[in-house]
Amino acid sequence: MGCAASAPTAEEKEAEARDNEIEKQLLQEKRELMSERTIKLLLLGAGETGKSTILKQMKIIYGVGFTPAEILLFATTIQLNLLQCIKTLTMAMDILKIPYGFDPENPTVMQRKHKIQALEKELNQELSHVMSAMASNSPPEMSASNLQALAEETAGLMSPSSSIRSSFHLSSGRVLQRDGSIAKMARRIYEEDMEEEARQNRKGSFELKGDHVMKSVRVVNSERIQKEFGAGKTIPPDFLKAVEILWSDKGVQYCFSRSNEYQLVECCPYLMKNMKRICAPGFKPTEEDILNARIMTTTVSETRFIADNITYRVFDVGGQRSERRKWAAFFDDVEAIIFLVAISSFDQTCAEAEGMNRMVESINVFSSIVNYPLFKKTGIILFLNKIDLFKEKIKTSQVSNYFPTFKGDNTSFEETSRFFVEKFDSLNGIPNKTVYTHLTWATDTKQITKILKDVRACIRKLNLESAGLE
Repeated sequence: MGCAASAPTAEEKEAEARDNEIEKQLLQEKRELMSERTIKLLLLGAGETGKSTILKQMKIIYGVGFTPAEILLFATTIQLNLLQCIKTLTMAMDILKIPYGFDPENPTVMQRKHKIQALEKELNQELSHVMSAMASNSPPEMSASNLQALAEETAGLMSPSSSIRSSFHLSSGRVLQRDGSIAKMARRIYEEDMEEEARQNRKGSFELKGDHVMKSVRVVNSERIQKEFGAGKTIPPDFLKAVEILWSDKGVQYCFSRSNEYQLVECCPYLMKNMKRICAPGFKPTEEDILNARIMTTTVSETRFIADNITYRVFDVGGQRSERRKWAAFFDDVEAIIFLVAISSFDQTCAEAEGMNRMVESINVFSSIVNYPLFKKTGIILFLNKIDLFKEKIKTSQVSNYFPTFKGDNTSFEETSRFFVEKFDSLNGIPNKTVYTHLTWATDTKQITKILKDVRACIRKLNLESAGLE
């Protein structure tokens, strides 16, 4: 005879119901305890990616605000940023050999552009031929010893504004070099046309205003101006006039259009637009001013705020190479990391590492963080930041020139941004680990408010999962 399981008695059903209710209450209490806990959050990323700006947004959005001393510091910082911008532009004018008054739309310059385009086409054809020969293992027209870094010479001799510079950079980070005849031709075209443009400027209207421009250069670079900047000091009126003259100069505007070739703070257009207000006596910065202020982070700062009954301890550490040695001290007990990358930096180089592409630097740093053993169960939230600058930049600078594996439309924000999202996502080597990616605009409070709301939801979800509550 088989044995049949007996039906549970009323007492057993009642006991099971009590157990389920107790378990439900314990789970709810555990959830409530989780919601009242403190969460440690790290802001990481290479230099100039916007970490401090995100921290300032958190202070604004969550009501932490800024002390009177901090506001005074920001006022001085913004004024010094303005001074730094105009001094950098005048230095870049000298380095790039751009004459004041230079007009890139001048017929002489347009003629030069056409010559350069023809040279670029010829160089690209030869580069393609050499690369095909190397790929097929058939000997190219020149020996391997003469192939050392194609176009390095050309890149140094060509106008840095030409897209030719970028077309020689290969994915391996090496470049090739040919006999240099085209490079010499390109240099001759560049020098002759720039000299002709400068000569025409001197003969024309520039002769009338040139003295004012050069006086303005001397003013902004004078030791007197440097000494008169500082907390609570009134900006000299001749400085403001000098900045206005220089910023309106066509040569300076052309130099600014090539700012990816040197180190210029990205808030420069904002500062120039607001220069009169910034230089006015008693200047008090607005929240937007504070978000655009640039101070290099050389210390570790901690900010606390409460949201959804959770206390967040946010640590902001410097991103420059010299500052990263401090990171490890803050790695213990980290619930989540917000890692920032300046997506607009794909065509720029690092200030502290000459020749190193900023995006490549961020890729290398992110790879080490996302695969760090201690962060195996730590939530990683990736901010591809500065999308406002990125959208403008791809109109004139091609992603494929710096990342040849990109085969999409260089002018499409959707395709270019997706390329970088996928590139960073592919760096995650830990199974079952998700990187939560957001495209951000750090100085836009409205956008960051929404992004941070999503980030808080993500952090709560990650913490509940780690506690076995989801």
